[in-house]
Amino acid sequence: MEATQANTQPPSGPCTPVESMREKMLRLCSRHWIEFLLVFVAVTFTVKRMWFMDDAFIYMRYVDNWVLHGLGLTYNAGEFVEGYTSPLWTLLLSFFRVLGAGYWYLILSIAIASTLLFSFLAIKVNDAFYEGDRVRINFPLAYLCANYGMNKCFSSALESPLVLVCAAGMALYTVRPKSRLALVLTALAPMVRHELILALIPVGFYVWHRDRKFPRLLTLLTASPLVAWLCFRVYYYADFFPNTFHLKDTKSFGRGLAYLSDASSTYLLPFVLFLFAYLMIQTGYKKKLPERLVMLLSAATLAAYVVRVGGDYNHFRLLSTPFILATFACGGILEALLDGHVGRLRTPLAVTLLVGVIGFIGRIDISKENGLFGDVERYWMWEPELKQHKIRLRDRQAQSFGKGPQEKVFVHGRCFLG
Repeated sequence: MEATQANTQPPSGPCTPVESMREKMLRLCSRHWIEFLLVFVAVTFTVKRMWFMDDAFIYMRYVDNWVLHGLGLTYNAGEFVEGYTSPLWTLLLSFFRVLGAGYWYLILSIAIASTLLFSFLAIKVNDAFYEGDRVRINFPLAYLCANYGMNKCFSSALESPLVLVCAAGMALYTVRPKSRLALVLTALAPMVRHELILALIPVGFYVWHRDRKFPRLLTLLTASPLVAWLCFRVYYYADFFPNTFHLKDTKSFGRGLAYLSDASSTYLLPFVLFLFAYLMIQTGYKKKLPERLVMLLSAATLAAYVVRVGGDYNHFRLLSTPFILATFACGGILEALLDGHVGRLRTPLAVTLLVGVIGFIGRIDISKENGLFGDVERYWMWEPELKQHKIRLRDRQAQSFGKGPQEKVFVHGRCFLG
């Protein structure tokens, strides 16, 4: 009798969690397998288009003078001028330089890590727009994963990867303000580039209006590092603004509009936005419409500032945040459209469409003047082959950029540092 009761008892506890975890993983893969492939494509293109921009050597010299030479956070010894744009990027590079990291592999690692984090945030934003049980298509991630401007921004050794990640975090905070990761990334955006606060303000006001509660934590996390850095700037550099502010405090609307046209028309962004707006109107799909409009408003606000200052000499870079917010606003629309019209052909049709988008966008390579409709004239962009020039960045001594006042770094015959 006792043996019978022992045999009829339910299985022990440890088996159930294992089975439920397995089912959860299978369900996750069945919903997101297309997005996982898009993440692989994004990482591949990022590594393939890895590069350093010449302005990155400004950051490197500031960091190495501080960390390696003990000359303070200066470009030249004894000259206290804040000649870098991003405080957070400067601190991040300094942290890894203290640990002995070399610049080439450091920037490559940051590029890959930021691509993965950006893709994760893109998946989360798309999930917020589409909550169905069917496989996710995620047009925004497909549209951006092979985008030349995006891939270049993930490396370049500038603050651009932080800008991209913070922009994705800002989009996620708009649709899911309870996300702690999104909150932190949104709050840190002005420390990456100060003008990103222009995109943050509409988001903050919308969350305040929607929740009927002032976003105190967002305000605190945003203001605290900014105020702390301002105090440091006044004490250390004796100025209220960085030197880069005085350099860019100009008005050049004509050049700015040309820059906006160059960045948007290269990847057909106006056509994409018009197409998805048309699809929403025709299908009556209004899922999270206010959040989409706030993203577009934030993108327009920051884009207006970029137009005012005349854009940038580097293709796409200053418009990366507006580009991301505008693209993310299209999330979930394609899934909803295919759900109601194609039935069993949904997945094959979606895969075919995404392959076409990746192939269409991925062939654009501005460095080779290869546009959608043939050779086009673009803004100047310099791509030194850092692995080939005579100063090897893997050498710690070379990374210090100068032991004396006469030492210079030459890349392809051009002097970047003196």
